[in-house]
Amino acid sequence: ETQIDGRVGENLRQTLLDNNIEVYRGLKKKLGNCGGAGQCTFCAVDFVESVGWAERSEYEDGRLSKAVNARLACLNNIQGPATIRMQ
Repeated sequence: ETQIDGRVGENLRQTLLDNNIEVYRGLKKKLGNCGGAGQCTFCAVDFVESVGWAERSEYEDGRLSKAVNARLACLNNIQGPATIRMQ
């Protein structure tokens, strides 16, 4: 378990990467990620707890329909405290 601090408004994916959190595990994800454009879903993270975060978007619902607690880190800016689990 790792705790990191991010600022409200910062991009979640970038904050994870800046804190040396391995967002893209495995060769396929490392080479095939879309670079934060919301296309590949490889940066999906599970939200265990969150306070003050908006509901996930319709786009995320469509792309992550089987993972009800997942969000795309690249499409979300930090909105408050959260506990997330890397997929």
